[in-house]
Amino acid sequence: MLYLIGVEHKVQWRHPTAPVSPSRKADWDAYSSIIERSLCEIRPSVVAEEMNQEILDGHNKAASILLSLKKDHETRAGMKVEHIFAEPERSETPRGYKSDEQVEDALKRNLKDSPKPELIWAHIIAHQHPIREGFWFNKISGHLRSDILFVCGDVHLVTFSRLLTRKGFISKVVACRVGVHDLNTLEYQGLRCAQENGLLDQPDCFCLKG
Repeated sequence: MLYLIGVEHKVQWRHPTAPVSPSRKADWDAYSSIIERSLCEIRPSVVAEEMNQEILDGHNKAASILLSLKKDHETRAGMKVEHIFAEPERSETPRGYKSDEQVEDALKRNLKDSPKPELIWAHIIAHQHPIREGFWFNKISGHLRSDILFVCGDVHLVTFSRLLTRKGFISKVVACRVGVHDLNTLEYQGLRCAQENGLLDQPDCFCLKG
């Protein structure tokens, strides 16, 4: 089974010498507690996350908290747990995946007008996220007979779980909105727009063409 944890990405990485606000530390502590509890209760063979080394290096060579906690768990439990960076690096961009700007341009051409930001994000979430999530799926495909703990951006819980269901795999949300303090960001507005307008069930959208 795949066990999913939805997060605000800032909780996933930490730089040991960088100053940190009390609220950020509280988010890290909450995230760490969820990971530690999940490792002990689920005892997964694999932990994976929507993250890669390029992203960590871009944050002043920060470290993955999941990777660190995984190593601590291995020492305590005496068991091997594999860690996977599931997010594609720039050189691995999935075929057909469009940038935010390309999606916006496609909408402008189709609508003959400037689209609202939440509509742009609705198409990104409904039609571009599944392409990236397909890459994640392929990264963990060799371990699908095992229990996998997977950390991803919170809005991906909707689309990634749908992809897993289509492929015949069971998933369970362990925790959501970890480190999330605002449900009215463009991502969440876009998710609501996609759900309200049936975009999640529109696999042949014009924004995917060209």
